[in-house]
Amino acid sequence: MVGCATVAIYDILLTLSDEIELVWMRNLWTFPTLLYIGNRYVTLATVMVMTYSVSPFRPPLDDAVSF
Repeated sequence: MVGCATVAIYDILLTLSDEIELVWMRNLWTFPTLLYIGNRYVTLATVMVMTYSVSPFRPPLDDAVSF
């Protein structure tokens, strides 16, 4: 999982200049742009959450819930 997160972040960093030029400097609310943003960043968020959920460094889950 950590390898997958690393590759996803590395890919974003490698293509960030192209993304800024081709996606963020144009009309933002087109359907293809929304698909691109959803695919790129929802996938990254999912990978990060899944990496954290299997991490040995996260705190143990507790049955007690306090409000």
